[in-house]
Amino acid sequence: MGLKRGRKPNNRTVDRTLGILYTSSQTRGHSHRLVRNLAYMMLSERQRVLEDHHRRRRRTWDGQQAADSEKYIPSVPSAKERRKDAQQRRWDAHRGQAWNAIGEVVRMAEGRDGVLLGRIVLE
Repeated sequence: MGLKRGRKPNNRTVDRTLGILYTSSQTRGHSHRLVRNLAYMMLSERQRVLEDHHRRRRRTWDGQQAADSEKYIPSVPSAKERRKDAQQRRWDAHRGQAWNAIGEVVRMAEGRDGVLLGRIVLE
């Protein structure tokens, strides 16, 4: 997976983006709320990625244990753990749908207004 090579932003696009950031720093209008909400969104996405990483972290090998130690035998999840996993999968699916909708709005705003909102496109 790598970054997609799209068209490079021109000076006009960068100037518009810098204009929004400057206006946001000087006033409390729409541009200020836009930048604030984008920052909240980025924080939320960062927390989601870190949570996914920690949740999926696997156990590491302990060289002090024997290779056939009970520590390495996979355990059967209890009914409570299965319900919790199912609920987490539903929540992840819901969150993914919300981010898809937000991504679509960001793409439309970048296309219509000619600004950069920090979107990274992966192949």
